[in-house]
Amino acid sequence: MPDSSHRKEAAARGRHCEAIVNSSGEAILSEGLDGTIESWNPAAERLYGYSAKEMIGASVALLRPNSNLDDAIRERRLVCLDLALTIAPPAGGGAETSD
Repeated sequence: MPDSSHRKEAAARGRHCEAIVNSSGEAILSEGLDGTIESWNPAAERLYGYSAKEMIGASVALLRPNSNLDDAIRERRLVCLDLALTIAPPAGGGAETSD
């Protein structure tokens, strides 16, 4: 398959995954290796009350219990919630392979 076909196929898979995340009723976010929020879906906006614009780049620690939440609540009006986090790498490790 030519390179352009691989790129088009990868772009289509990316749009498909983005549509799934954006239409999910579950809050989905991604965290960078430095602990900052890199993505924030519409369900996360509804659940936490903060837009993606407000949360992308913020520390994911704000969402974890026992992490200076008193200050965060005062400064950003966060609500403490019991939550479960599932952390998994992207399928395939995010690396493209060539045939």
